[in-house]
Amino acid sequence: MSGIHLFDFATKPFDGDPRQAHQFIPFLQSQLGAAKLSYVLNVKDYPTPQPDEYLVTLERQHQAERQAMMRTYHERRAQYDRVMLPVYLRRVQTIEGDVELSEQDKIAAINAIPRPVEPTLPTHESNFTTAMEIQLSKAEDKARQF
Repeated sequence: MSGIHLFDFATKPFDGDPRQAHQFIPFLQSQLGAAKLSYVLNVKDYPTPQPDEYLVTLERQHQAERQAMMRTYHERRAQYDRVMLPVYLRRVQTIEGDVELSEQDKIAAINAIPRPVEPTLPTHESNFTTAMEIQLSKAEDKARQF
């Protein structure tokens, strides 16, 4: 009398014998399930996850706005460092070096010169919130894992 022989595929690999296939497929499914890769077998049931197009568009706009803002800030900072501050300091030195003015006149003349305003990095208001960024990164991680 012959019965079903159970193979242990963990110790002896599958050699391609069709008589063993009925046991190999459940074994393979259990191994993929244990590795949390069972979705590999059901490609039709689990389409490739894609991030929400709205979030991707918002992120692109957010990045473009931030880059434009940073570019503007760097241009203003360079103009301040190269032109505005040296001109102001030169005018102050000229007044301080003038021997004909008294100390009170020098102080009054220096205070009369408008000091250039140092550029600051503006805050960036965007529709792309931190929650949206987290949601998009999770969707991208799922797509990458898939």
